[in-house]
Amino acid sequence: MVETDNQNPLTERQMEVLKLVAQGVTNKEIGRALNISENTVRKHLQNIFEKLEVSSRTEATTLAYQRGWVTLPTSTPAPNAQPVETVVEEAPAIGTGVQVGTRFLAATGVLGMALVAVMVWLLATRQPAPPPGAANISPNDLDRWAEAPSLSTPRTGLAATAFKGRLYAIAGEAPAGPTGRTELLDPNDDAWRRLADKPTPVRDVGAAVLGGKIFVPGGCLGDGTPTDVLEVYDPETDAWTARTPMPLSLCGYAIAALEGNLYVFGGWDGKGYVNSVLAYDPEQDVGSQASPMPTSRGYAGAAAIEGQIYVVGGYDGRRDLAAVEAYAPSDEGAGGKPWTKHKPLPEGRGGAGVVTVQSKLYIIGGGWDVGHETAIQYDVRSDTWTLFSNPTSGLWRNMGVAVLDTRSETRIYAVGGWAGDFVAATRAYTALYNVTLPLQQR
Repeated sequence: MVETDNQNPLTERQMEVLKLVAQGVTNKEIGRALNISENTVRKHLQNIFEKLEVSSRTEATTLAYQRGWVTLPTSTPAPNAQPVETVVEEAPAIGTGVQVGTRFLAATGVLGMALVAVMVWLLATRQPAPPPGAANISPNDLDRWAEAPSLSTPRTGLAATAFKGRLYAIAGEAPAGPTGRTELLDPNDDAWRRLADKPTPVRDVGAAVLGGKIFVPGGCLGDGTPTDVLEVYDPETDAWTARTPMPLSLCGYAIAALEGNLYVFGGWDGKGYVNSVLAYDPEQDVGSQASPMPTSRGYAGAAAIEGQIYVVGGYDGRRDLAAVEAYAPSDEGAGGKPWTKHKPLPEGRGGAGVVTVQSKLYIIGGGWDVGHETAIQYDVRSDTWTLFSNPTSGLWRNMGVAVLDTRSETRIYAVGGWAGDFVAATRAYTALYNVTLPLQQR
């Protein structure tokens, strides 16, 4: 933690950025407001995090309110103002205690908008870290995993994503071969619901949501040949449409969406594992090749945090990889260097599921030939990793993963996969508990 006095170490420009961050403004909007590039905004944020010894926008905002650097409007909330939701993150890292973050929501009424901040700080006694190689998993950590309804058909290499509080499982390889099966799970239901099948049955695919639609590029066909097809699902109409094919035919890639564009990293091109990066603009329906990854690989995971996409782990046909590399699209062109290397994972993991929850990466399962008892939480700001439990210690890879938020909790769902056989299980890990507090009327 930083020191407890109110001395402000930030420059005038950094305070301008922080005040806009506290208002919930995006990096792009901050750049427009201050007449600076989005990349410059990101660098200011990195410097702010370093000076304040925090790892996220949420923590920086909380500290600014706590020290009085950012003030709240003094207007009284309207009688119909909504509650304020405070999110308490109990990170189950071995030997790291409890970590806390706070989410600020705007409360609006007929008299205008009042920004209300509720700061909850929980302190936990730190336990000494286990010796190297120790598998000292807390029983409470294991309790955070729960079984959700299983898929109607077991499959591996499927895509999973979340949209409007519902989980979607798309395509993958079933016992009979690649499938276009598409299913939906509402957390309140006790079974998956069948939707319109994806027109092209494929395996080893991913999905991302852009503009209210689910994009699924490429994949491998029944004969093992990768395809360049790009198909898009509309949850409102339960219908699939085809877009312009991708520049390369790939399967086993990593996928992420950032600032309205789709990015596809590496994968299998039918001859070997590649280091290509494909960028797709959905508004123009145009794909292009971007700066390649430093490491050729397939079956990696990718997730976006603070203007960058982190590509984690993977497989190169011989071994699991531990590489962690971050891609910044804003640094493309004009001599920029969009790729940076980060501290590798404690061990290589191919076929792991990777998602983002509050500026941290969660790496679930993985390991091409050997399973792992632990999952990994990766703090991108401090470039450090900690361990928490997998729900199984055996082989488990090529599952679909997605994050679902509800008013009471934030859960990571891991769907299907391969464990020496096709997996139908759906497992859910509670990463955050959300506590709703009423507004105090004045």
